[in-house]
Amino acid sequence: MLLNEKEIINISKNSKLDISKEIAHYESKINDVLKNVENIFGVDLDILVEFTDPTELKNIFREDNVKIYENKELITKNAPLEEDGAFVVPKIVG
Repeated sequence: MLLNEKEIINISKNSKLDISKEIAHYESKINDVLKNVENIFGVDLDILVEFTDPTELKNIFREDNVKIYENKELITKNAPLEEDGAFVVPKIVG
């Protein structure tokens, strides 16, 4: 599926990019990428052998067990910041 100039202009407007002077260049580049994607989809994956781990290691998962601790002061005494028996951590997401 290749894109024509009209579709490239529509995409540039929707993405608020001003490429009006370079439409032919971008049309060529985008269509090159789309041709490569078509080539990837054309690869026959049925000939591949299922991958197995050569080390034959297995993940060992333990069950999560909820524990209730009565002495919260003992748990939080080494924490840099503590409030009402809970750890206070810096805000990461704005």
